[in-house]
Amino acid sequence: RVKKLMPEVRSKLEKTSDELSRLMEKISGKEKVINKNFAHIVEEYRGHAEELKEVKQRSTQLSENYQKQQEILLEITERLEDVQTKMNIKGNEKTDTSPLVKIRKAINDIRQEIQAMEIRLGVVNNTLLQAKIRERSNTCLLYTSDAADERSSVDLGGRRIIKKKKQNN
Repeated sequence: RVKKLMPEVRSKLEKTSDELSRLMEKISGKEKVINKNFAHIVEEYRGHAEELKEVKQRSTQLSENYQKQQEILLEITERLEDVQTKMNIKGNEKTDTSPLVKIRKAINDIRQEIQAMEIRLGVVNNTLLQAKIRERSNTCLLYTSDAADERSSVDLGGRRIIKKKKQNN
């Protein structure tokens, strides 16, 4: 039975093969036309694909660089905060005026004490001056040439000191 059907199937297969060859040529021709018509688009696509690849690489590099810069910025920010904290502490130490206030108060107290002592010295000087005046008013000075002989009753200028006797009223 296969031998009987073989010539018939063979002819059908040849027809199909011829038809397929013709269709393949037709497809190939159409493909060449399409390729010719779209060749510039394909080249443009390849150029854009190449640019896209370069842009992706550049983007990856920039992203990595951005991450590194972010890490550096974070480190610098932390160091800056540390420095600001230290400066604030130092600033507070330097602007703490309580020692200056205490020193000023002590200086004012000393000035007041000096004024009080000057007043006391003035009173003492005045008292001594009055005592000297009273003592002088009770003595009489005589100029003598033999005043040098008597040391206890002679002042430094060689004048003899004579005490007046107080009169009893």
